[in-house]
Amino acid sequence: MTTARKTANSQTDTAETVIAAGKETVENAMKAGQEAYAKSFDQGVAFSKEQFERVNGAFAQGLEDASAQSRDNLDAVVKASTVFTKGYEDIGKAWFAYSQAAVEQAVAVSKGLMTAKSIREAVDLQSDYAKSSFDSALAEGTRLSEMGVKVTNEALAPINARVTATVEKFSKPIAA
Repeated sequence: MTTARKTANSQTDTAETVIAAGKETVENAMKAGQEAYAKSFDQGVAFSKEQFERVNGAFAQGLEDASAQSRDNLDAVVKASTVFTKGYEDIGKAWFAYSQAAVEQAVAVSKGLMTAKSIREAVDLQSDYAKSSFDSALAEGTRLSEMGVKVTNEALAPINARVTATVEKFSKPIAA
């Protein structure tokens, strides 16, 4: 009986050892699984945070770029308006000066017509006045037209520069 008891005790000890080893293996596997899950979860959170910060940074940069673009566009419009206003003010002054000179010339010719001693003198005076008035009007019209073209080109320069800059900016590939 002692041998049977020793055998039973030996088998019980072996069973307890196997159970303990199995329990330890399960506990180690559970612990490893929990650690792997925690590590994966932490990596997932870190990755999500990194992606959010990257997207948020890109969005903020996009807003900043759009704001700068709008500000630069507005500056160009203000510059163009200033050039346009100043240029057409100069054209207005030139037209007024021409008109004033034409009126003064007409008054002088009228006085000359009143003091003309003959019809021939009056016709010659009127003919000279008509020719000089036509030539003067043609020359002044050409000069004012050239001033208008120059003002328009100068006024459009800041806007053209912004259009060129915008086209160049949006033509470049987006950096990853």
